[in-house]
Amino acid sequence: MYKAVLVLAILVSASLAVHIPLTQRTVSKFEIDAKRSYLQSSEFQDEMEAALRANDEHTLLPIKDYTDTQYVAEVTLGSPPQSFMVVPDTGSSDLWVYSSSCYFSISCYLHNYYKHKRSDTYHKNGKHFRLGYGSGSASGHWSNDDVNFAGLEAEDFRFGEVTSVMGLAFIMGHLDGILGLAFDTISTDNFPTFFEAADIEDRSFSFKLGHVDEDSFLVAPGVDEDLFTGDLQYHDVIEEKYWSLNMTNIKVGGTSMEGASNYKGVIDSGTSLIVGDKKLIDPILKQIGDIDQSCKDLSGHPDVTIVFDSVEYTLTPEDYIVRVKSFLGEACVSGFMSANFASGFPYLIIGDVFMRKYYSHFNMNDKTVGFALANHE
Repeated sequence: MYKAVLVLAILVSASLAVHIPLTQRTVSKFEIDAKRSYLQSSEFQDEMEAALRANDEHTLLPIKDYTDTQYVAEVTLGSPPQSFMVVPDTGSSDLWVYSSSCYFSISCYLHNYYKHKRSDTYHKNGKHFRLGYGSGSASGHWSNDDVNFAGLEAEDFRFGEVTSVMGLAFIMGHLDGILGLAFDTISTDNFPTFFEAADIEDRSFSFKLGHVDEDSFLVAPGVDEDLFTGDLQYHDVIEEKYWSLNMTNIKVGGTSMEGASNYKGVIDSGTSLIVGDKKLIDPILKQIGDIDQSCKDLSGHPDVTIVFDSVEYTLTPEDYIVRVKSFLGEACVSGFMSANFASGFPYLIIGDVFMRKYYSHFNMNDKTVGFALANHE
């Protein structure tokens, strides 16, 4: 009887799931090169160490700058609704958008901004906040209003009105804000996240990230079995801040990379590439070898396998070599990028390069992440 009820509950959840379209933005080689140069600079290392010192254990990932984000979705705030294109980000936990009170930051004039005077459901909060990142910062004040994410609603939800930003990343980024999808332990003041506050019972969601000219979706709540092949393989979250998994190994061409198990694998929809400390990533890049940036000859590169709880997830060169825009047309670059991470930052940030191949189900109900091969058109 229990099994029958459980199956019925899953079927009902699936029938109520919303397919939230994700808009993909093509990344340019200029952005990739600029990001690589910055992440490997002493300036970045100094800023990251300062960010870690300035924040407690609940800080956001200091690496984030959203410059290379590819997928955005629509969220509305207020009554009548005001529309914003935001990054659905499993690497942070707060919702923020630009504010009409932002006067002195160029970014505010390049994006949509929230006007609280036009909303009948707005409630003043006024408490100030500052979110620090490795390459800049965003500050402003909290407000409350109704939030709608493709039919999923959270009434009188606390969100950030950003009135000032620092850093070129925010100017270059094609986003009006961020919708944090990680745990409330890293939200400011431990406030509930959107999926905790929304009027739903199944507090889980999943991503199917497509290639260029393919559809991409965030499915909520639950999963859509038509979007992946086989069964989802689940892994326990080992740290309820980010969606951090027990990474037991990384293999390149079958050879294990020394020290990989010392890092936690953070599944991060807000980052395009796979970014890690130089001590981990540089040996991987050496084994991969030079990539023909003209994309004419991509043969001879090894597979890279990321292992969670002894379960292997393999990326072929076709998966981890990213095709981007350049002034000459198309260019090919590695989907792995090294950074001068500060000590005390034991994370490998696993972004869209991985999530495009593997449909990913983030389940807050039992604190797990599940993967299966994504169906691509």
